[in-house]
Amino acid sequence: MPSLLSRRAQVLLEASLAPNTRLSYSGSMRRFEAWCLANNLLSLPAAPKTVAEYIAALYNEGFKASTIRTNIAGICAIHRDAEHPDPSESRLVHRVLQGAMRLKGMRPTRKAPTEMEDLDRILCAIPNTLVGLRDKAMLTLGFAGAMRRSEVVGIDVEDVTFTPDGATVLIGTSKTDPFSYGVMVAIPDGKTLRAATTLRTWLEAACITSGPVFRPIYNGHVIERRVHPTVGPRALKKYAEIAGFDPTLYSGHSLRAGFITEAANAGVDTLALMGHSRHRTTKQLREYVRKANLFKNHPGLSFL
Repeated sequence: MPSLLSRRAQVLLEASLAPNTRLSYSGSMRRFEAWCLANNLLSLPAAPKTVAEYIAALYNEGFKASTIRTNIAGICAIHRDAEHPDPSESRLVHRVLQGAMRLKGMRPTRKAPTEMEDLDRILCAIPNTLVGLRDKAMLTLGFAGAMRRSEVVGIDVEDVTFTPDGATVLIGTSKTDPFSYGVMVAIPDGKTLRAATTLRTWLEAACITSGPVFRPIYNGHVIERRVHPTVGPRALKKYAEIAGFDPTLYSGHSLRAGFITEAANAGVDTLALMGHSRHRTTKQLREYVRKANLFKNHPGLSFL
């Protein structure tokens, strides 16, 4: 990072990256520094050969291709911020990284989408307690809004407007909205999920009238702060196991993926789906639609 900046300039510099991105970069650099120290090598600036050998070390330790690529991206970002040559611009580093990607394979490990039929069973496993009301509201809202876990926990009461048809929720900041322009998402109450009604029930039971919608609960008392983003995914895994599902198949992305999968199965227009899920390109949705249409219009249907 450039030195001798004022505190105000330093704050703005740090705000240029999302907090999770900043943590990822610093973590990658710390691991690289430890490896360089153990091998008596200079970590900043690092020679292309050093970075190439580090890629080989990560490969030999069994790290996934995506993990290797993320670590190298962090190291290169730290070099650029320090105004040192970017190791990724070296052909040696590029080729060695490319080799690791080819040999490891880039197929992602995907968690199961939580589709409606499974979600119904999971919701039935949630007890009618204060914690249960909160968790049920988190899961139904996350699904109905095709929300990321950070979007769910980031909602304040002031962002929610209940309507005769359900509710609207203003998502202030998200992965695809780093400058917080905000986007309004409609949450229809529907006939099955009743996400808006479930949300209202939680707010009334917890006596929450302003501030964070989803809060920690200790000894039956609602704490006046926001829950951690991992609370929702942990709740999903917990109730999925109670409902008889393998909890390891689910993650924080499962609710969002479940809604998108159900919409694709129902033949929802891609642009309408993009508007609701806040995807920036059709490419990101293409895999969901492709899976939903594997047997529709199959070229072999007439003769197989």
